Amino acid sequence: MGSNVVSSDVEGSAGVTNVASINDTRLLSEYKDFPRLKITQRNLIEDDPNKPYVKLVIRHYVPVSAYFDRQTNQGYRLGEAGLFTSEKGNTCWARVVFDYFVKDPLTVIDVEWEITIVSLESTSQLYETIDKSSLWMAIEDACIKLEEKDPSLLNLPQFLKEGIKDYADDEVEQDKVDEDTNNINNELDILS
Repeated sequence: MGSNVVSSDVEGSAGVTNVASINDTRLLSEYKDFPRLKITQRNLIEDDPNKPYVKLVIRHYVPVSAYFDRQTNQGYRLGEAGLFTSEKGNTCWARVVFDYFVKDPLTVIDVEWEITIVSLESTSQLYETIDKSSLWMAIEDACIKLEEKDPSLLNLPQFLKEGIKDYADDEVEQDKVDEDTNNINNELDILS
């Protein structure tokens, strides 16, 4: 846990701001006085075959003695938390920020992380694998030819645009991929 405020009391983190980002590999201001806590075994996996996701729920209890200095009778300001993959280093897997609170000696902190893994598939062809590798190779070959040949390239630029668009489309059907591949390869044969 951290304060989410850079100060002399905590270690600041270059590249991390007070707004959580998927790219954060550490907290903005992680407290080093208390080591990272290992996750307990109170985890739950929610797996419903009728839903396109699996959810992992991680619950963790933070000891009452953590983030409170008994010598000064001062609580730590907490405004961010991280889920790390190791005890040390820039291994933050997930980071959240929240309105800060100051930990008092009686406050119990119970942390819950919900990680949802979603299975993305084509809405028209559920779980059907679309092989786009031949289309990608055709686009690469055509780009090389464009650099070598005359600007009078017939329909090749149009077919390339169509192929690139379909390559990026998650819902394209295999027939369309095959058509784009054939169109590009036919134009390349004419140019050879």
